[in-house]
Amino acid sequence: MGSSSTLAELDNDVLDIVCGLLSESDKNSASLIPLSTTDKRTRVIAIRHLFKRLKLYFVGNQPWKRGSARLKTWNPKLAPFVKSVEMTFASAHHAFVNQTEEDLGAEEAVKQLAGVLSTLTKLRKIACSIHDPKHEQRLEKALRTRHVQPFALAEEAHGPSSHIFVRLCPNARYISNLDKASFSYGSEERARKLYDLLHLAPKLDSLEITSSWSTSTLQELRNAAPNVSRLLLNGGLLNRSLNIYSLIPVFASFPTLKILRVMSLSRLGVGYDPPRCGNSYMGSHGAQLRERLERQCHESTEKVATAVFDACKQLVELWLGSFTRALAERRGGTVINIKYDFKASQHESLGSRAPDF
Repeated sequence: MGSSSTLAELDNDVLDIVCGLLSESDKNSASLIPLSTTDKRTRVIAIRHLFKRLKLYFVGNQPWKRGSARLKTWNPKLAPFVKSVEMTFASAHHAFVNQTEEDLGAEEAVKQLAGVLSTLTKLRKIACSIHDPKHEQRLEKALRTRHVQPFALAEEAHGPSSHIFVRLCPNARYISNLDKASFSYGSEERARKLYDLLHLAPKLDSLEITSSWSTSTLQELRNAAPNVSRLLLNGGLLNRSLNIYSLIPVFASFPTLKILRVMSLSRLGVGYDPPRCGNSYMGSHGAQLRERLERQCHESTEKVATAVFDACKQLVELWLGSFTRALAERRGGTVINIKYDFKASQHESLGSRAPDF
């Protein structure tokens, strides 16, 4: 009785904030379920948060068959509450897959998936990972056949299969093909499919791409998305003859680039290549080696950052990998000071996005 009377004292705005905080993670969402059964008013408010994220994660044996079974239980009355959808379909090793059953299951599931997606008119974020290119093609075809309308509110498209949804997200501001799993379908082909479609997202501001980089591949990206202000590059240089300095002229050709993340220093071809064997850092010379590497890291970082900031006239933030950040202080476009943080967190980035929906 005490808890119910306490809830009754909260106005709708405060109760909405409480439900929102409880829904921030899957673990906390478990606490929101019993709360939603307290009374009718609480349920009306809680349901918006309980179903704001739709996750379809199926890996292992017969993922499409299991996905199809899950999709059959979808209640279209929940569609107005869904703001984010995350889809992952990945089969087990091909030696254990009945390809005929896999294809039949995928054919049925993609039709159901397209049907569900067509009801999500409030969608703000889409993440998609499909392990097999032919199943990606099936989903693309099903979306066209179903005449799924563009998601006018969608601002983000994520995942290695994000290229499927670019044409349905004309107002996207953030696109990423980051692959969180190891699929057989290579990132190079996916990246080029994405490049061909980026012109359909004229409001694109932030772009995260996994690929192997050279002057020509980076130029392709520049031609596809010239006006991004935040560019995050994953992967490595295409071959050992390249270094970061050969890419700087292309970085400089992005006229509005303010935040840039490239690979970690040891992958930039600048001569910084610390030993990967832990034994190298042990013994009487271990401390000396660490000191030398730390000094070399700082010197090389400063050299790279200076060259990049001098060439990229709008750039204010440079990341080398995930933990090294350089911030440029400019006056009239001229760099007057660069601050370095070698233990930074990307949550501190000037271009950090708002929390996931």
